[in-house]
Amino acid sequence: MKLESKELLEVIKTFDDYIEIPLSIAHTEVSKYRVTFDGIKEIIKNFNDTSDPKDRMKELTRLSTHLLRLVDEMIEDNTKRQYKFTLELKKKNYIIDGLKKYIDSKEELDQEIPSDDEDDDEPTPTSATSGLSKKEKEVLGIK
Repeated sequence: MKLESKELLEVIKTFDDYIEIPLSIAHTEVSKYRVTFDGIKEIIKNFNDTSDPKDRMKELTRLSTHLLRLVDEMIEDNTKRQYKFTLELKKKNYIIDGLKKYIDSKEELDQEIPSDDEDDDEPTPTSATSGLSKKEKEVLGIK
């Protein structure tokens, strides 16, 4: 029975040093970070398959470097997303402010437009006579 316990202890010991890949990384098909995840999976596989302490340490160093690069990519993407959101928010506020100013000044703009009822007794100039000078209109008898 002691041999079985010793063998079981060895198996448990190997699983203590085993790195398990999360399913979200292991089965990623379409992702912006797929290439990085593939590199991480390869490094973890090499780590788990190696029993030499020097090689394991080398793989852990590579894994740390890849993970830090992944974190850097994610931070950069998050920063870009925040800047884009802030810019879109500024654009939205600019448009809303412009519409508010237009709505507030609409009454003033409407007062500047002459109404059709005020000038019914005056004849409207035709396109043919609108380009004439005052003197030419007097000669022709047009007011």
